[in-house]
Amino acid sequence: MGGAQGVDRRSVRRCQFEVVYHPDHVGRLLRACGFSPQRPQPRAKDRDDRR
Repeated sequence: MGGAQGVDRRSVRRCQFEVVYHPDHVGRLLRACGFSPQRPQPRAKDRDDRR
């Protein structure tokens, strides 16, 4: 869970659930709830990025 979105996730969890989890364990909790890490789609090697 990166912080690129500009949201303080720890504050959101504390506010909504009154619980603070260590960042290393949040992924485990999300996987237990059925979430999976999102990965970018692979791109073709011969793709022309010049547009």
